[in-house]
Amino acid sequence: MLIGCCGLSHATVDGVDEVEIGYRLAQNQWGKGLASEAARKVLDYGFGICNLKSIVGIVSPLHEASIRVLEKVGFQSFSETCYSGWNVRVYRLSKHDWESYNVPPRLGP
Repeated sequence: MLIGCCGLSHATVDGVDEVEIGYRLAQNQWGKGLASEAARKVLDYGFGICNLKSIVGIVSPLHEASIRVLEKVGFQSFSETCYSGWNVRVYRLSKHDWESYNVPPRLGP
């Protein structure tokens, strides 16, 4: 049974080609941390394997759960624009900020 999907795709935002992270989960899977876990893995792939310089997350300012997912995985700053006829927030995460946000814990003295 498919419970959702998460991945990277191309998006044109305000005339600029971007790489966007997207995720969808079946409603009965909400609130379990699955979207955040999947998003982290996809960002690892995008920054680590694909060597992308930045990734955007496009979300309605009314969709609080999706905003929380973006914030939990490191997205912080956003701009507001109209995208495909919708008022949205465009969150951006740079490779540098991703690496800073995901520093492994130090062990020992």
